[in-house]
Amino acid sequence: MQAFAEKFHRCARALVLPVVVLSVIFAGPIGAFAAEADSQLIEAAYYGDAVAVERLLAGDADVNHQNVNGDTALIMASQEGHGAIVKALLAKGAAIDAQSNTGSTALFIASQNGHGATVEALLAKGAAVDVQREDGFSALIMASQQGHDEIIEALLVRGAAIDVKTNKGATALFMASLRGHGEIVEVLLEKGAAIDEQSNNGLTALIMASQNGHGAIVEALLAQGAAVDGQADDGVTALIQASQEGYGAIVETLLANGAAIDMQRGNGPTALIMASKNGHGAIVATLLAKGAAIDVQDSGGATALIAASYFGHIKIVAALLAKGANTELRAKDGNTALDLARNATIKDMLRAAANP
Repeated sequence: MQAFAEKFHRCARALVLPVVVLSVIFAGPIGAFAAEADSQLIEAAYYGDAVAVERLLAGDADVNHQNVNGDTALIMASQEGHGAIVKALLAKGAAIDAQSNTGSTALFIASQNGHGATVEALLAKGAAVDVQREDGFSALIMASQQGHDEIIEALLVRGAAIDVKTNKGATALFMASLRGHGEIVEVLLEKGAAIDEQSNNGLTALIMASQNGHGAIVEALLAQGAAVDGQADDGVTALIQASQEGYGAIVETLLANGAAIDMQRGNGPTALIMASKNGHGAIVATLLAKGAAIDVQDSGGATALIAASYFGHIKIVAALLAKGANTELRAKDGNTALDLARNATIKDMLRAAANP
């Protein structure tokens, strides 16, 4: 009886060994095949290969697999605007609000890239509208930055938070004003966007529109009550920025709406000093005609005349002198406009003004 038992155990071990060996041999390849199918699904979704997507979904591919960047097949299909594939993935249970490593969702990436039909499809399936990327951008802020009007409308209809901010404090209105998307600015204002919200460094939509030459947006913001003299943390105003950048029409609009002409930036320059420094003669003329204080000094002691003289703007020097600019004022280093002038014509003008 004992001999029989020993023989039985030997046979059992012989049968178990091949099974164990086979499981070791095939465990790796089978897992690899599954992982390959998952990666293929993401790739097919990205390239819009609907046939491959259908085949992989019918097999063992994981519809919610994420690649090294955290992207799913749904995120990639939404990024490229492959609407039919988006719908197929959702029908197979794709996680609609899955986020990539940077926090992007399918809705976010579709909104960024202007794929309106995809946005509508995702919203219809209940996509969370206010998910923010790791930098704080929401779908609404991104679409406002990129200028996708119809997507803005769709997101707002679904209740998107209109005044949510990025990590740097920018709202949808701020970004649309910065980029010059006038129609979006109008929509956001109609929907009640906070007009004077400030970024982390105190900038407003009006300052950004003025800085970048978007005159129609400046007018729209002012018409809705934007604070014309709002200052950023460094003291800059819309008027100073427009004068610095040379946007004469905006300067006139701001002045017509009561902008304080002699406000100074944190380090002292006024709109007149900045326009004189950068050679914007027409703006200098406008500011002088509106009564800008001609001899204000910045923190370094520079006046409009010193700035214009140093940078060689002959016509501006002439305009300032004609208005009685003081030639004797000195910068903190002790130099006058004449000392700092490098142009011979300007030197002669300054000498003549000093010795009439």
